[in-house]
Amino acid sequence: MISIQKEKSKSAFSLVEMAIILTIIGILSSVALVAFDLKKGAAIRLAAIEVEEINVAISSFYDALQEMPGDFDQASKFWSSNCSGGSVSCDGDGDNVIEAYSEAHLAWYHLTLTDFYAGQFSGTGDGDEQTQTANINVPASVIDGAQYAIIHYEWPEFPDEHMLILAGKTNGDIGKNSILDANTAYELDRKIDDGSPGTGFVYGRNGYNDTDWDSSNCLIDGDGNRVSNSEAKNSNWEYNMNIDSNEC
Repeated sequence: MISIQKEKSKSAFSLVEMAIILTIIGILSSVALVAFDLKKGAAIRLAAIEVEEINVAISSFYDALQEMPGDFDQASKFWSSNCSGGSVSCDGDGDNVIEAYSEAHLAWYHLTLTDFYAGQFSGTGDGDEQTQTANINVPASVIDGAQYAIIHYEWPEFPDEHMLILAGKTNGDIGKNSILDANTAYELDRKIDDGSPGTGFVYGRNGYNDTDWDSSNCLIDGDGNRVSNSEAKNSNWEYNMNIDSNEC
């Protein structure tokens, strides 16, 4: 056996030094991940509070006036100083349905006129008759890029009832774009309801992407197959935790 001794480089790390450096890097990475998880968890908790505040505002409006916000057909008489001579036509049609699109915009305007909900909203479409934009005619969510919509609309992709929708902005429509990853959607569902996209009163849905509903994969069934929004909701639906991108 031949042993060849090599002079130790002054710049080289010892195994101990390397272990310490790797440990420090590992700790820093862990701290960053913990901070990210804490921020995400805080956003989910605050979003749950937002949903509750909106629910209370809508219920309070209905209890006070026996009308749905946005659909109220006597709004111009109640708030004549806010409705006369302006760009907003304040009255809905009084059929107990918050319809697209004008009443969906007016809903937030009515809620703020009664002071049941805080904010300033235009009551009209943003740039056209349909588009809703956070902090212009609808509220923004604490979740980055997300906004809320109140509407009853006969989409095959949604149940035939009034809905509070949390989604991203969609040009030329109410906000319905994908904005949540499946894990966030699940945690928010669990915080508010039961954590299942197909049961309870919180419905998980594939978000709108690339001009259609079929390119998102937020939902799967018990066998791992993609679930379409148009399918009747089912207790075996799950949020698709296999994908990290915003699909919901």
